[in-house]
Amino acid sequence: MELLPFSASDEDLLAVAHAWLARLAESDYDAAFQLTAHDAYFGWTPDLIRRVIEGYGRPEPTRDGVVHRGSTRPGHDQARHQAVERWPARAAEGGATSLGEVRVDVPLDGDWSDLTATFEIRQTDKGVVLVLNEIHVF
Repeated sequence: MELLPFSASDEDLLAVAHAWLARLAESDYDAAFQLTAHDAYFGWTPDLIRRVIEGYGRPEPTRDGVVHRGSTRPGHDQARHQAVERWPARAAEGGATSLGEVRVDVPLDGDWSDLTATFEIRQTDKGVVLVLNEIHVF
């Protein structure tokens, strides 16, 4: 997982989220999984990430049989909608501290989608990490 300094800026946090999106665009779900920390509650695995991307936010195939793929938009390195929300520190899993949330739109099939990835900003005893929480349609 990408370990950031305690002083990580919004840009630092978004850079990790953008790197995660880039791994999806390469269909490298193992590398995407390795970029973030994981809370057992959500049960993420590289295979589950793949199935949720392919199913447009659901782990099962779409009714119409379309298999979606992560992608990049030509000429667009930044997410269309992205946000960093910080809140007062609060207890998180394993004695860590939750500091906020990062949200980014997930481009699929060469265009923007309304699929959004959310990551918790978590401070550990070694630095700050992003924890993959959800990949879903708002």
